[in-house]
Amino acid sequence: MKRGALVCRTCARDIAVPKPLMEANERLTARVAELEAELATAKAAVPSAPVTVEAPPAPPAPPQSSVVQALFFYVVLPVLLLVAIHYVLVIRLDAKLIWLRAASIVLPALFGFRFELAWRPRRAVLFAIAFVVGVAAVLGMSWVVHLVDGDAILPASAVVWHETLEYVASIALAYAMGSMLCAALRPLHRHRHSLVDRLATMIALGQGGAGSGSGGKPLEARIERLVKLMKLGMSAATAGAALYSGLKATWS
Repeated sequence: MKRGALVCRTCARDIAVPKPLMEANERLTARVAELEAELATAKAAVPSAPVTVEAPPAPPAPPQSSVVQALFFYVVLPVLLLVAIHYVLVIRLDAKLIWLRAASIVLPALFGFRFELAWRPRRAVLFAIAFVVGVAAVLGMSWVVHLVDGDAILPASAVVWHETLEYVASIALAYAMGSMLCAALRPLHRHRHSLVDRLATMIALGQGGAGSGSGGKPLEARIERLVKLMKLGMSAATAGAALYSGLKATWS
């Protein structure tokens, strides 16, 4: 079809109306081609910068005031309470030793439970704090006895040293027992895989592979059950050690 034609030579229809549309389409097509060429030139002129992926922000460190408050509440306060209980039961009331030993197990366990619930410390930190609480509490008790009766603060014989260390161990183990019991009762977090979790996974895989286990239980449910049983078993073992070392002196 010629550019100046007004009638289609094939169908003899009037093309005077769509002709301006066709010309406008041609102009738009030419303009799009020009813009694409300009865009390609602009892209070539801009240097390509490396794409950097920002790392997720690190969790903020707890403020210093919170750490100081935690040290007071979970270290100083249980030590002061244990020394006060010792003073009331042993010096003022002259009660049986079993009451002091029972209080020296229950009270640290409660503080250990609350410590795990609020801070979820690493096991090394937990046992370090438990040991500090045990040593400081026993030294505080010995210091009070020294002020009242004039006895030596540190043990004077191997037998007394042995009994003192057992008492320290009972307090420390009771503190750790409370924390471990709290961890065992807390719902499991899938993103945290401890040694117990990995061990439970290996046992569960050995029992039934990657599919469903006996009784139709999926592997995930069996792993969760094994982890809970292991953590409860560790808590029970710690509790038994704390009870044995704490109450041994009352049996003789």
